[in-house]
Amino acid sequence: MRKVLKMNTIKSNLRSISGIIIGVHGLLRIVFYSSYIEFVLNNFSNFIFSETILVIGAALFPFIEFFTGFLLFFNVITKKAIISGILISVIMSAFIIVGHLYLRLIYHGIVLGLLIAVYLKTKSEKETESFI
Repeated sequence: MRKVLKMNTIKSNLRSISGIIIGVHGLLRIVFYSSYIEFVLNNFSNFIFSETILVIGAALFPFIEFFTGFLLFFNVITKKAIISGILISVIMSAFIIVGHLYLRLIYHGIVLGLLIAVYLKTKSEKETESFI
């Protein structure tokens, strides 16, 4: 019983930490929105032919990232939020690798590690529903 309680505490702490990290990262991008859009245009306009698509994607990602962190921190739709966070980190990591901005991969490596750990520790929603 103690072991289960300890695992639940670890899972909850990992989920909360990853939610805070992702949410704050998204919030910082929202606060410094114009400089973030400018950064994306300067570094990735060579790889995507349409600047409109690049700007739309760059404009949406901070809000999606913030919302995903919010969902994780408050333990709402956890599995879907984790999968969303993993997809966001993978997409951003791909852009970072293409743009040769390798130092920025540290953040995404940490986030991916946390999200995968939380994903593996989280029961599926069907299993949780069957105990209620």
